[in-house]
Amino acid sequence: MNENGNAKWGLIFALVYPALFYIPYIFDGTTSILPSYQDESQWLLYYDFIARSFSEGYFPLWTPDLYCGMPFLAWSHSAALYPSSVIFSFLDFVTAAWANQWIHAAVYSSGVYLLCRRAGARVPASIAATTAAVPLFLLTNLGHFLPNIRTGVWIPLLFLSIVELTTRRSVKWLFFFILINFLMYLGGQVELIGLAYEAAAVALIVAGIVFWRYRGKILSAYALVGVGFALGFLASQVQSLPTLELTHYSVRGQGLTYEYFKIWSNRHVNLVFWLPYLVSGLGVTAIVAALSTLKKSAAVMIASITLVYCAALVHDLFGIMWVLYQVPVLKGLLAHSRILFIGEIILQVIIALGVQKILDDRRLSWRIGLAGALTLAAIVWWLAVIPRLGDIIKIGEPNSRGPAEKILVTMGYCLPLAALIGFSAPWWERISRRLPVFPSAAVVLIFGLTYAVPLWVGMPHNPSDPFKHSSDYVQFMKNHRGLHRVQTIYSWENWEDVSVPLQSGILYGTRSADGFITVSLDRYTRLMDLIAPGTLEEKNGKINDLEATRSFKEGDFISASAVPLINLLGMRYLVAEKRNLKFADHFFLYYPDSPLLMDTSGGKPSEDETRVGIEGFASFPLSINRGDLLEGGLFVKEQPAFIIISSHPENETKTRRLLYARYLRKESDADLLANLSKVEGHATISIAAIGGNGPSNIIFIRPTIINNDKFLRRLPVGQDFSVFENSQALSPAFIPTNASAMTKSEALEYMGSPDFSPEREAVYEGKAVHGLRFAPLKKGEGAKTNYSSSERIEIVVIASVTRLVVLTECYFPGWRAWVDGREEIIRPADYAFRGVEVRPGLHKIQMAYEPASFRIGLWISIGSLFFLVTAILLYGLRRRYILLSERAEPHPAKGNAVSLENDRKVPVS
Repeated sequence: MNENGNAKWGLIFALVYPALFYIPYIFDGTTSILPSYQDESQWLLYYDFIARSFSEGYFPLWTPDLYCGMPFLAWSHSAALYPSSVIFSFLDFVTAAWANQWIHAAVYSSGVYLLCRRAGARVPASIAATTAAVPLFLLTNLGHFLPNIRTGVWIPLLFLSIVELTTRRSVKWLFFFILINFLMYLGGQVELIGLAYEAAAVALIVAGIVFWRYRGKILSAYALVGVGFALGFLASQVQSLPTLELTHYSVRGQGLTYEYFKIWSNRHVNLVFWLPYLVSGLGVTAIVAALSTLKKSAAVMIASITLVYCAALVHDLFGIMWVLYQVPVLKGLLAHSRILFIGEIILQVIIALGVQKILDDRRLSWRIGLAGALTLAAIVWWLAVIPRLGDIIKIGEPNSRGPAEKILVTMGYCLPLAALIGFSAPWWERISRRLPVFPSAAVVLIFGLTYAVPLWVGMPHNPSDPFKHSSDYVQFMKNHRGLHRVQTIYSWENWEDVSVPLQSGILYGTRSADGFITVSLDRYTRLMDLIAPGTLEEKNGKINDLEATRSFKEGDFISASAVPLINLLGMRYLVAEKRNLKFADHFFLYYPDSPLLMDTSGGKPSEDETRVGIEGFASFPLSINRGDLLEGGLFVKEQPAFIIISSHPENETKTRRLLYARYLRKESDADLLANLSKVEGHATISIAAIGGNGPSNIIFIRPTIINNDKFLRRLPVGQDFSVFENSQALSPAFIPTNASAMTKSEALEYMGSPDFSPEREAVYEGKAVHGLRFAPLKKGEGAKTNYSSSERIEIVVIASVTRLVVLTECYFPGWRAWVDGREEIIRPADYAFRGVEVRPGLHKIQMAYEPASFRIGLWISIGSLFFLVTAILLYGLRRRYILLSERAEPHPAKGNAVSLENDRKVPVS
């Protein structure tokens, strides 16, 4: 079969090959992606799934989305117009999830194959590189994070279109280039687009230097790339403009809120991603073989320099990332770990050219070297990698550690088999005389054993709903869904091991959009700083709110001064993992980080976590409020003991106040009910045995502090985490008894004062509302949310006088409001939220996100697409006219022969 015929079969292989990794999901109803809902719930295709899970009580969310009021269409990550989102409308979520990844893996696979072919590798070498590309893409977290899947898979085709556009300079490739740009923008991962263009720019600069004699043609090709990029961007304005508008309203006016490159310059994590290439022997041999042709192959030279540039961006080699951070144009798209995604694609090209070198070598030296490298890799794998597997896997992402272990162990078994095939290299030449395809098939088989088989064994099988909670908890959340916010509390350092649902009303602390690519809204961020003072840092116009993340996730924001704002947020339920919260009516002292169980206190918990054993002596501090009662039981076995509770020194004399004292005889037990209401502040509890040298086994049974006056009430929901209720929390829509007009700065200052009470008085910005005055709420008066989604909200209001209805969703440009069909102004209320004026009577308030930016972007996109389609049609008509004209005129030498000069390739080298 000729090369063209093989090329067709190679492309078919690239399209079908990814399906092998998804066959198991057809039968077991799982997915390869474990949704990290804090990140991926911002994507529209997850919206229905999250809404359904929410309605069934699996997620403690206050709305089906996690935006704190910022609409989906305001953030390009929603990917509302991305074509593959359609399959989530007619397939169940599990099927749609793996089918969506399957489709994108096929796009990625075919793109890598075609790019390798265009670089000069023949069909077998291109298939070998593709065989490695797909598993490595699916193995790393780069291929399991939705933004990378939807945007990153198009990068090989983007690079291919740039190569073809710069060499052929035809309208056909210009249109294809624009189409790829358009799809990548709709995919929503703007950073990956920026990173791809950074890498492409480096490659084009190198190409310009290598092919200096063609500099005129290359410069004109650069211009074509610029035009294609601009047209692709214009076509995507329907989704891009609202995002650009959003960055205008962020604290910095940019999309990033902290120095990104300092976080992602992690050599250890990157090492895990590249590990199979670095030590497999197969990848190393192919790379060395390709680099051996560096002087002869311009493709290897361009790819190698671009690859080094990608590595430099990840590791900040030579301060390259720091330099880019100083460039205004590049500052918003600063490179980070996702540059590895592009580096892997470039590495596939180098490997394909290296495999081509191995297959072309008639002296067998490269093939023998490949066999030896595989053997050495197998030895290193079993002696160095497998024994240290635990330490290596710890470096990676928590959700990928189980599959990673299976993959690395399976690779240990596949490497010796691949080495055996490699050892047959000296006989390939003899066999290939009768079976020319055998050497090529052997190389592809080696790649399959080394990379594809381990992944097929270790592919994760995740259930569609990873959170299986008890029936009483699920029923509880079903009964309270959508009415109030829920905040989850857990240890920030050990977030991957928590059993509490990770969702919360305040996503990632103050972050109202996404945890990493953050657009912190000015109003919302500063309101969060009132709740957790000192967590917001501003310096030289930059903002760092990472400390607020820790404060909200660990529950440190709960304080007496923050109660009014917590109530304003509607934070009705707090879910805490194995711990208790300040201001809870029942405060159990046997949670893991309790001072009673600290290493220095002397207390040791029992297995059922209801008893604390004390050997001889225990002393620990305690924070108390007036009205607190210490409840529990004491049992003494070996010798008598006493318990003393005293307050901390209150004055310069360092005197303590005795709050409680009790003596217990040997082998006795007693109920404990200590009244701590005499003091508020800090106290110390001391429990000690009296006399004797032997151990005294004292057992403290269910040590608990009770105070019914505290605003958090623990609910009897049986789980391995606790649910607390704040009964004073306000509903998402409510009517305060009074409202006052203030400026923006005055409103923020007033809300931080002790006088602010959200249910008593709201503050709004703008002109004073005529007829709005203080009036106590009458029976039946109030506001109720009938319907709430990311883009539309409906509220029913009954008012006895002119009122201001407050909705605790972010005040955000683009929202419009109608009262009984008549449009009304949305006023900033309580600094960060929305207020709408209503007259006396029964009313229906409807809100919808209809920004001018979206309408403008829609018309720009429609106009751009119309222009592109018209240009293509005119180009086609022109070509047809030229062909018909040439057929009508006889050729000077051969009658009516047709000249196709317009299709001729314009070479660069």
